[in-house]
Amino acid sequence: GWNKTFKKDIRLSAELFYNFNNNITETVTTVQDDNSTLTKPYNIGNQQNIGLEMNLGVKPFKFWEFDLMGTVYYKILKGSFEDNIYDRNAFQWSARMNNYFNVTSTTKIQFSARYSSRELTALGFESYNLGFDLGLKQSFLKKALNITLNARNIFNTERSFGENISEDYLDNQKDLKTK
Repeated sequence: GWNKTFKKDIRLSAELFYNFNNNITETVTTVQDDNSTLTKPYNIGNQQNIGLEMNLGVKPFKFWEFDLMGTVYYKILKGSFEDNIYDRNAFQWSARMNNYFNVTSTTKIQFSARYSSRELTALGFESYNLGFDLGLKQSFLKKALNITLNARNIFNTERSFGENISEDYLDNQKDLKTK
């Protein structure tokens, strides 16, 4: 990795990474002979990721600080499930921005936005995801006591759905908005 501070209010870091995961599991829903469904985790193979992660932290004003984070990587999945052998790969990325606002010396507000691209799975893809969160932190007793309130998905934009590549498994493409 690499880190650099420019002046006192700008930080930049970059890191190359590689990881290998053996015996990854994936939750699979299968249709049974009686047309019922069975959902359970299966050990389906291994996964490799190689990529770059970058972070930028900036404090443009005394009352406002923000961080930008981004990751781009190449994902390789290899393995088998029942009679299906797969060897799949894809580029994926994600980004996040955290904003911190100092309202008073004891009150802070955080606003976050995050995006994840469509994610490769052994049996298909998981959808992209976009979300926004809001947090409030209030300190008391000379910052010895803190109360934090968090609200996730404040614009109701997070979605979760998948695309399966085999007709032997339940195709779950419906849009499930999180509440």
